[in-house]
Formats: sequence, structure tokens, C-alpha cells
Amino acid sequence: MLSETVYQATGGRLDWLGDESVRPMATFGYRMEMTPGIYPAFADCAFGSKPNPILSAFLSRRLGLGMDDLERRYLGPASGPSDGLYAIGIYVFPNSALKTPPSAEHASHALRDWFSDAGILIARGSGQSSNMAVALKGGHNAEHHNHNDVGTYVVALGSNVPLVDPGGEIYTARTFSSRRYESNLLNSYGHPVPVVAGKLQRPGRDARARVIETDFNDRQDRLVLDLTDAYAVDSLDRLVRSFTFSRDGSGSLTVNDTVTFHEPASFETALLTFDSWKRQGDTLIIGQGNQAVSVQIDTNGTPYSIAAETIEEDIHYRKKPTRVGIALESPVKSASVTLTIRPLE
Repeated sequence: MLSETVYQATGGRLDWLGDESVRPMATFGYRMEMTPGIYPAFADCAFGSKPNPILSAFLSRRLGLGMDDLERRYLGPASGPSDGLYAIGIYVFPNSALKTPPSAEHASHALRDWFSDAGILIARGSGQSSNMAVALKGGHNAEHHNHNDVGTYVVALGSNVPLVDPGGEIYTARTFSSRRYESNLLNSYGHPVPVVAGKLQRPGRDARARVIETDFNDRQDRLVLDLTDAYAVDSLDRLVRSFTFSRDGSGSLTVNDTVTFHEPASFETALLTFDSWKRQGDTLIIGQGNQAVSVQIDTNGTPYSIAAETIEEDIHYRKKPTRVGIALESPVKSASVTLTIRPLE
């Protein structure tokens, strides 16, 4: 809105949205979309959040994104009453977007959007055979509205999100105090990341994921993160998490954790969901019908147990998330845990 205010006040002489260096910022919301209307709820974002449609329609027309349906419903007078008089003045009355011809091309996402500074990858399926998409996050544990969530991820199938990052809690005084990470939504327990030697991730900018490898192509996207610095565990030598998103067939995501210690220690990983789930041998079925995923567990023969619990925190959603923990039954000096996630056939 500030850019449009300046545009109108200067008669179009100052047009910040016309600057190519501004485009990555202006298209952030569009590029974070996994599948139509589905976005990851990282950090304090509420699960189910999405960009303001009036702003999205405005940006679509100005930047030629081709979001025809949004433009038809929310551009100019069609947007109707909005948040206040200032917004009506910007969006409803003549503005730079209404002066811009519609794009000749319809909106079409790239196979991926890689936010290298934040360490976030949005990877999407290709063609009509797959409606699967994933959001993968590295980063560090001193981000704005931070959660201790280095290595978290989200899996979407069409309009459903069977594997989630559950997002933020309802704010209380505790949220913005030294007790912030007592919350099992804000600490790493409420995220699909490892618990190492019984310890959760630590906060701080130096508790970060180091990007070891990125390999993106039409068939698959691979992101490898060193998570060692996220854990204050003296016995931990190294913890590496690799993500491989395949576009073959209906799609799949493989999550591998490889850990080494210089003395035996416990190791556990987890999945988070709002959906129902059940176990069938070494496979978990999460979700219902054609919006469910299968999660195949491979620990290279190391015995493991599964325990589920509800995260009992107040959340911006009608359900509370379930944490499905996958724990190796005995301390290990080295281990590899692989989860292969596919749409349920």
C-alpha cells in the first residue's frame, strides 16, 4: 500500500513496484503457495493462513502474474469494503493496477521456489499425475516470531495437508517471555524434527542448518542440511537431514536422518498431523481416502517404537495436532532413519 500511495502522490514518477529488485519481495506470497490455496504455517503463522486476496489481486495485475480468478473477484471496485478507508482509497478507486492490462498468460507456478537466504524450498509436482507439494525449511532458531524448527517440513496433497508444521500458538504473556520455549508448539517438540539424546533444539542464531547440498532438476529436488549446530549435545558428532522430493508418478518425499555420536545416545524423530492415523507394520497411514499419505519407516533393522500424543497447547485451529514419535529403542553410536512419504494408492 505504501508503494501505491507514493505512486499516486507522485503521479507515477516513483513506481517502486516497477523496480525489478522489489519483485522478489512483492511475489513472496505467490511463491510460497504449495498447491492452490495451501501455504506452510512456519513460525507463528496460523495454520490455514493465506495472503490477503485483495492485495494478491492487485499484485497479480501489476506484476503480470495472471491470477485471473483473483483479479476478477478482488480487483478495483469488485473488492468491496475492506479493512478501512485507507485500503478502500488504495484498492477501490483508480490505481496503477487498474491501468495495467491483464497478463496474456494464466498463472503457472514453477516446479520450485528456493529462498536461499531463509533456507526454504517449496517444491511442487509436475503435470496432472501429481498434486503433491512440499515445503522444507532450514534457517536458524533466532528468526522473527521464531520457533525452534530447523529441519521442519510440510506435505500437501491438493487441498489437504496430511503432514504439518502446526504453526503458532494463541499469544499469552508466556509467548513473549523467557518461558517462550516451554510451549510444545514453539519448541522443537511440536515440529517434525529429531530429539537427540533426549534434548530438543536450542534457540539462537548459531543454532542453524548448514546447507550441504542443493540439486534441483525436473525429475527431483534434493536438499541436504547439517542440523548438528541446532542441538547442545556434547556426545553428538553429526546430524544430517536430507530431503529428496521426486516427481515420478504421483510423487514422493524421502526424509533421511543420519546421526553419529562418540558415545551411545537416544535418537527419535516425529511426524505432526491434524488427521487420523494408523500403523500397518513398518508403514503409517495418515489421513483419509485419496488425501492420505503412506509413510514407510526404515531404520536399517534397528528396533524402534511409535508413540503418539496430542500437543496440548492453544492453537489457531479447530483441532490440536498429534505428534507421532518414532524412537529407536536403544541408545546408538550411529543410526539412519528414513521416512518415505507417498500419496496413498
